[in-house]
Amino acid sequence: MSGIISDNVGRSSGLIKAATVSVDCVKLSEVSFTSGTPASITWVNGTDGVVIDSTYAHYIMMIDAVPSTAAAKGSIRLSDDTGSSYESDGYITRSWRSYYSGGEDGASATAYLIYAGGECHNTLATGMHSGSYTFHGMSDTANLTSCSVVTGNTNNPAEQLHANYGSGVRTAVGAHDGIQFLFHNGTIQHAKATLYGMK
Repeated sequence: MSGIISDNVGRSSGLIKAATVSVDCVKLSEVSFTSGTPASITWVNGTDGVVIDSTYAHYIMMIDAVPSTAAAKGSIRLSDDTGSSYESDGYITRSWRSYYSGGEDGASATAYLIYAGGECHNTLATGMHSGSYTFHGMSDTANLTSCSVVTGNTNNPAEQLHANYGSGVRTAVGAHDGIQFLFHNGTIQHAKATLYGMK
């Protein structure tokens, strides 16, 4: 056998067609730290190789983060001036949580694109905000920029888990070129976050 991978999985030789490598999903940036307490994690078009423009139709952010303050909620804001400022109004967002000890409730906000319904603890061994955020229409000037999210928030001192899902939208059309993750209270003490672009 020559080792050449063929184009027919049904051949008696057992050769298998090679998978096509896709460039439709591109890892744009990864941030990781275990010390210090930055106020937020940001990605800005044109900074450190990040591309937030019409190149990609969607963006996905995967994150694991621990806040410096107990009962903090993971949140998202956007920039339309390459990170000079992040908009603190002009959103409508709704999230829902179901928690381990029983019960469900929701949260709404206008100061964040995403505002988690459940909080997490502030110790690495007992608390973590873990989730996937999907951004739509970041560079679209004809439609509203929006985000959908699924997260889990642990608060182990209380033996509690908050399962969250939600979505948010800007209330006016406009292109955005910066993404900011922050906790609604306090800073970030541990995090690993990755941003992907999807064509």
